[in-house]
This record gives sequence, C-alpha cells and structure tokens, in this order.
Amino acid sequence: MLKSLKFILSGYTYGCDTISVKISGQTVSAAIERDFNGKNFESRTFELIGDNADWLEEFDELDIEDWEDSYDNEHEILDGTQWELEYKLEGEEPREIDGDNNYPENWRDFLNWLSIAAPYLKPAPEPEYIYCSVAFSHDDLQTWYYITDDESITLGDYVKVPWGRQNKIRIGIIKDIEIFSESEVPFELAKTKKILGIASREEFEEETRGNLSYELNKLAKHFEWRQNEFIAERLSDFNYSLKKLGIDGAKYLEMTKGRRLEDAIKNINNMQLNECCAWLSWVSWGENFHAGVFKECLYKGFIDILLQRACALLAKK
Repeated sequence: MLKSLKFILSGYTYGCDTISVKISGQTVSAAIERDFNGKNFESRTFELIGDNADWLEEFDELDIEDWEDSYDNEHEILDGTQWELEYKLEGEEPREIDGDNNYPENWRDFLNWLSIAAPYLKPAPEPEYIYCSVAFSHDDLQTWYYITDDESITLGDYVKVPWGRQNKIRIGIIKDIEIFSESEVPFELAKTKKILGIASREEFEEETRGNLSYELNKLAKHFEWRQNEFIAERLSDFNYSLKKLGIDGAKYLEMTKGRRLEDAIKNINNMQLNECCAWLSWVSWGENFHAGVFKECLYKGFIDILLQRACALLAKK
C-alpha cells in the first residue's frame, strides 16, 4: 500500500513543480510547490471516502513497479520536460524513477490519478477520431476504414471516398462507425484516407450496376481479399474506362448462355471487348461464384488471360 509519494515536474517554459503526498490512515495530505518567477505554495487534504475511496487501489492498478528506473531522452530534445518520481510502499524501501522527454506507456493514467491531489495535472482528453467502415455494395462483407470529421454521418449513408493508388473517387455505403482515441486507432492515422463527402443513392446504384458492372467490381474485391492488389486495381481501372467510354455492361450474362469458358479461351485472340467483359463478369456472378467457378478460373489462369485481352482491346479505343 502506498505511504508517500514525491513527484517533480520541470520544464523550460513553466519552471518546476514539486508535489509531495503523504497518507495517514484515511487522510491524504498533499503539498504543492510551484516555482516559476517566484515560489507558490498550496496544500490540499482529502479523505479516502466516497469518490476517493479507491484512490490507493487505483495506484496499485497503475503497476508502477513495472516502470523502468529511467526513461532517457531518446530523441535528443533540447529543454522539454524532465520528471522525477519517488514513492514508498508500506514495509518497503523508497524507489526513485526519472525521465527526460520520455514517459511510461500509461503516463496519462498516472497524471490523471495524481490530479486528485493536484487538479492542474489532469491531462486534456485525447483527441478522438471517427472511423467509418465503408463497403462498395449492399451485400459486401469486406469493408475499408476511412476517417471523417462529419459527426452527422450515420449507418447506411452513401459517401464518396478515394480508392486505390490513383485515389479514384468511388461511392460506398457506411457499414459501421467507431470512435477511437489517438492511441487506440485501428489503422495508422497518416495512412487512413478521408471520406470526401456525402453521395446519393442514385450515384451508388449507378456504380454498382449498368455501365460500371457490379459483377466486375465484385471480382476486383475478391482479388483484394486475396491481397492481389495488382489485379484488383487493373480490374478497377478497366471498369473505370468502360464507364468513361459508355460501354453498357448490363446484358453481359446473355453473351455467355449455352457456352463454356474453356472453349471461349481457346479463341481468345478473336474475342471482342464486350465478350471479355461478359466472361469476366460471369466468373464472379452469384451462382457461379458459390459453385466454385471463381477458384477454378483463378487456378487455371483464365481471369488473367481475359483481363489481358480486355485491357489490350480497351487500349485501342
């Protein structure tokens, strides 16, 4: 059990603070000396009852005994902040810890705990970030994290987001919203892209059917799941170009009826763009995908063959 504590915090811009805490029974006495352009003394006393009843147990939960003896200035910061902590547990010798512009992992928790004795130490709340999980179709189980500052965004909203290495604008749907502190974010802040704005349902539906084939988009996602970003982005670029040229992919399955992909591949050099588009879409069409067609075509290399032919034809447009 904690019996006494002395905490010194000093810095170039705010001088030196010394906080001394002693525990006697249920009474905690704190003496605060602030030295900046003259000394200033303050004392506080509180009882370990009510909201403060668990204060000593909370100290134990900080696991300060696991802290290192010294936290050196790893980044060679000039001036900055230096600190010292000396504490004594009942029946044990005092222990000293110090740091120079470097801190234990739960430093904020420690300052928050000590702020009962010295309220000005209470750290400002960590900034919070809104992470949205965005999917590119209603039934898509795969989602991507995006950040937003717009607190009005809700589940089911349609949004514009950058996608891929070229940051092409795509329309997605919000599947989940989570709020994280900076220390808890699920994906590095600097590498997380931001939502660009709200989109309409009509824009979303246009991207998932018609000119920009929903099935081709889904096929690209399957490659993303398999971490084959090269083919995924080629498929995405292919779709983008189809839309730009106004090529209608709505009737793609009609071209494959009564035919076998193996036979079509044998005649790949004579295959036209619409036919390539049709077979690429056929591979990921619902019933075919669940029947294992995608895996079979992936194994045989049919998808890559079709995509190479389609891209070559598209380049001539």
